[in-house]
Amino acid sequence: MGMVFFSAILPAFVLLYYIYKRDSYMPEPKSQLLKGFVFGAVSVFVDVVLIGIMSVLGLSVTDESTVASKLGTAFFLAAIPEESSKLIMLWLLLRKNKYFDEHSDGIVYAVSVGMGFAALENVTYFLNGMGNIMATGIGRSLFAVPAHFFFAVTMGYFYSLAKSDYKGRRSFYSCCTLLCPILLHGLYDSILMVGDLNIVPELIITVAVLVLMIIMAKASGKRIRRLFELDDIIFTDDELIIERRQTTKWFMMFFVAYILLLFFAALSATPMVTT
Repeated sequence: MGMVFFSAILPAFVLLYYIYKRDSYMPEPKSQLLKGFVFGAVSVFVDVVLIGIMSVLGLSVTDESTVASKLGTAFFLAAIPEESSKLIMLWLLLRKNKYFDEHSDGIVYAVSVGMGFAALENVTYFLNGMGNIMATGIGRSLFAVPAHFFFAVTMGYFYSLAKSDYKGRRSFYSCCTLLCPILLHGLYDSILMVGDLNIVPELIITVAVLVLMIIMAKASGKRIRRLFELDDIIFTDDELIIERRQTTKWFMMFFVAYILLLFFAALSATPMVTT
């Protein structure tokens, strides 16, 4: 069980470590990132409360046999409560945080909260899918956890711009802090949930998810670099090329090691058969 738990939370910690290393000029205290991670885990319970409120308001979906109902589920039972709960915990984390003194810090702290949420969510998926840990682990590490990373980068990007009142547009960026992650999250979940209806070929659904992930990855990279530029940290083209190569190599090595970890976790979770 310990190995299964470790397998569930490891991808979130890897992405948190990645954003921590990107913030190498004036890194945030590790204790603050750990605090953000815990706040993110707590946001899962806030999410449950918000879903309950949605149900009381009659926004819950009981019939999920149509495209419209799947879209409703994607937004009202996933994207809106999840991103709202993460933003609440991010605000609590940063409202009196003396270490939040750079534009790029907004992304770092938002990612710490987002990865805390993703880690605990991953644990629940692993425990519910104990019979197929390999499939659950690979799918979550390739799509779900990175998606939460991209949502968090988007939230942190606009949070920093709103906090600094960038170009006097605080209200606009404040709205984007919540609305943009909700739209991305809702679109991501909508594609996956509509795929469950089997009215669209699985290949098209897979391609659509991959395209969305690539778009979010590129947009996240631009947002991270944009906030570094606002902090007067400029990367040359050569530095960016080297960083991309190192990141690709690092993630490939991690993924291979992670597949092995999932394999042993699956073995440890499989009951021994005796004769």
